[in-house]
Amino acid sequence: MVLRLIAVSSIAVASANTWFNASTSRFNVKNYDSQKGSCGGCGLNMFADMKGWAAVSAAESMQVPYACKGDYACATGGGQKDAGGVSGGCGQCYSVHTQGTNPFDAKLPKVQFYAAVVDTCAHEYNKDWCAKHVGAKNSYGFQYHINVLGDDADKLKIGDNPIVHFRPMECPEQVLEAMQKSCCDKWFKGVGCSSICPDNQCAAPSPSPSPTPSGSCDPACTKDRTCVTQADGYWSQCIDCSTRVFQKECGNWGKALLKAAEKTCDAKCAAAVVV
Repeated sequence: MVLRLIAVSSIAVASANTWFNASTSRFNVKNYDSQKGSCGGCGLNMFADMKGWAAVSAAESMQVPYACKGDYACATGGGQKDAGGVSGGCGQCYSVHTQGTNPFDAKLPKVQFYAAVVDTCAHEYNKDWCAKHVGAKNSYGFQYHINVLGDDADKLKIGDNPIVHFRPMECPEQVLEAMQKSCCDKWFKGVGCSSICPDNQCAAPSPSPSPTPSGSCDPACTKDRTCVTQADGYWSQCIDCSTRVFQKECGNWGKALLKAAEKTCDAKCAAAVVV
């Protein structure tokens, strides 16, 4: 395959020397043949054999506007660039350092890795983690959010929901080649995201969104927490039903998760709901 050079690196220039804070989550794919990334129908396991790299989706607030018609078509990240923030547009690469903890104060390993955006973390399906509008914060107080492919998260051994410092970077040629091989001409010949595939254009139905949670918590909950799934099935989270911890954390949950947690724990949250 001939490597087609692209202008993704220009996305990174403004913020290349500044580190930003972000929350993270993971998304799992049961069937890589049927579940594809929104940046051209990308095969999400493209970095399975590439040491230190992960396929990720970025919060919708980091991706708007979209270049093609549809909710999941070719993120540009132009809104963030205009605001001086970090783009989560298709093909953007990051250097990432986990900080050894998560929003739940767990102790986690500190890991350095690299990531490339090939999918969308849509607010509609992930309201707690992925904000919708530029400048908005998620339920855990973070403006930026990176959603890591589950198999890559396991490969990197980053733990559950690590808080990270990250910054945009130039994508190495090996990574560009992997993205172009996986994302170009997949919907139809000549159709894809021009930020990754310069000779592709918008002219296809919207691709499928990131896979929705399966209704189970992965990784499994510790013995002091219970796996709670909201009614629409789009989010599962490990909840501590003890009164002190429940009341400390419940104000950060979205309405759907809060309702399910209150029912499971037979408790009522005294705090105001953020989302």
